Amino acid sequence: MGVIDYNFLCFRDAITQVFELRNKCQNAVSAARAPSATPEPLPNGASDSTETPDPPQSP
Repeated sequence: MGVIDYNFLCFRDAITQVFELRNKCQNAVSAARAPSATPEPLPNGASDSTETPDPPQSP
């Protein structure tokens, strides 16, 4: 086996590993983003608060 053949095989194996890792990470992210039975928390300052604002104070 020549040096060029060896380098090509090493390069091909490295590229294969990169794509396998990328696919594994993408699958993990998509599984984490899958809808769950629990609702997502609302961001701070959400407008659906059940609290009523305090009435303005008279000076």
